[in-house]
Order: sequence, then C-alpha cells, then structure tokens
Amino acid sequence: FGAIIGTSSFYQYILSAAPAAAPSSISVAIIQDSTRKKGEAFGAVVQGSFQFPLLEKRVKEALALRPDIIIYPFSPWVGVIADRLDNSGFTKGVVGMDFVIFKKWLTTHLPPETTLVTWDTRLEGGKYWSEIAFWKGGVLVGSYRKIKLFPFFDYTPRWAQQLGIYSTPIDGTAGTSTSPISIGKAVIGNLICSEVTRPNSARENGKIADVLFAIGSEAMFTSPFASEFNLLNAQLRATESGRYIIRANKFGSSALIDPYGNVVKEMAHNQSGVLFVEVPIQTERKTTPYSTVTEYPFLILLVGYALFLWSRKLKD
Repeated sequence: FGAIIGTSSFYQYILSAAPAAAPSSISVAIIQDSTRKKGEAFGAVVQGSFQFPLLEKRVKEALALRPDIIIYPFSPWVGVIADRLDNSGFTKGVVGMDFVIFKKWLTTHLPPETTLVTWDTRLEGGKYWSEIAFWKGGVLVGSYRKIKLFPFFDYTPRWAQQLGIYSTPIDGTAGTSTSPISIGKAVIGNLICSEVTRPNSARENGKIADVLFAIGSEAMFTSPFASEFNLLNAQLRATESGRYIIRANKFGSSALIDPYGNVVKEMAHNQSGVLFVEVPIQTERKTTPYSTVTEYPFLILLVGYALFLWSRKLKD
C-alpha cells in the first residue's frame, strides 16, 4: 500500500513541475457553449445562406480578444460537409453544408487573418471522415482526419451489423496521416475526441508539432464525469508528448495544459463563453519521467497490490 501511495505522489510531483518560459506564443480563443436546445445548438442554410446566430455572437466576442485562432469544438451544422449541398442521393438530409456556402459565412464573420477551427464530418469520395478543419480567408487551409476510430461511436463493427445492431447512421473511415498543420508561426498536432484517451497518440502526433489541439465532446453525458475524465487524459497526453495541449470541448471543460500536465487556464463544464489563452511556441520537446515510462510502473504496482490483497483473502 505504501508503494502505491509513494508512486502516486511521485507522479503528482512529475505533473506539477514548472516549465521554462518559451520565446514566442500564439493566442487562441476557445468557444464553449453548453446550449443543447434544438434550433439553437446548430446553424442552418436558409435560401442559400448559412445562419447561426449563437455562434456568430460567440465569434464576435472572441474577435474582441484579437486571437490568432478561434476554436469552435463542434460542427456548426447538422450533417456532413461536402463539395455540394446535394441530398438527391439520400433519403434524408445527410449533407448539411458545402464549401461555397460556408465560405460566404466565413468571409462575412471573420477577418482574413484569423483562423477558425471546427470539428466536422466530411463526405469525400463516398467516405465519411471525422475531421478537424482549419479555415482561413474563407477556405480550408488544413485538416486532420481521426485515425483511431471508436467502435459504436465512429462506426458499427461488422459483427454487430450481422446481428442487426446499428449504433451509427454512417460509418467513418480512418485517416492515415498524423502530419501537423502549420498556421502562421505555429505547427499544430491534433487529437480528435477519443484519441485523447490513447497512450502514444499524442507522442506520435506531437513529434514535430509545437502544440496539440485535443478537440472533443461528451455530448451524450449531462454530468461532468466524462469531460473531467478526458481532461485528465489530456493532462497525461501533455506529459507524454512534452507539448502544450489545448483541450477544447463545446460543453467543457476546456483548458490550456502545459507540458508537465498542469492546467494553466480552464473553463468549467457547462459554462458558456470564450476561454482566451496564450500558448507558448516550443522549439524543443520537454522530457519528463512520465514521457519515458508512461503509466506502466504505476499499473504494475496496482496490479501487484490487487494480487497481494487477493492472496491474503485466500489465506483467510
């Protein structure tokens, strides 16, 4: 028991060490809005024009802070984005946005020097991709497609389909590239939703990145438990990769996390507003004991302690 407590305290020490100052930074505004009401949580195309009053209000608030990047960690519309807003090949309105219509909205509400980041599903070549999209000057300037898909949320496994069990209206396709996105002076690596729970995902995506964006949502949960769990995962991914991580979540908690796992700034679950952070640009990857050994020593001790208790119970 003492070994478990000691190891846990050592890990807390690892996570609480202070990082050195970085020579430059980028400014990021994270839009967090807990609205779930139908008709308010998404925008819609009306007579060929996209309208989303709630997001437009939040974007205006964010622009007042003069950020380099604005993150809206959700899809602004219901459905997928495609080359054309054409649902003639579907029985339902699967396609909710196209690039031409969204360009008009972007150029109306954002200055050309500001990058907007959204999390969308994209239809391309007959396949569906969970994608972090970087928009600047009205056009898509970069994107990252989720590589590690989560069963029953990103796709329905084949065995479940054979039993007649379907959990998703569409099945996603896994991306293949972890290449970061260059925006101005920042090189950005990305993690989408459940990828933040996977050890080594951040290490791989952060190899040549200055900062990691961990964008996700626990929209199906009304309690803060799941979001707080994934905030903790984001802290572990920061120490694992040695990078600053921005955890952006529409419903919260959103936060800036330093390379040692410390939460520098946070907006709590179910709060609405704009979280503004200055993110240091790292030229070197921070190395921590956790980034070298990860959680395995703690897990081994935990399993060992559980086996010890089990053996004691058998003797009794």
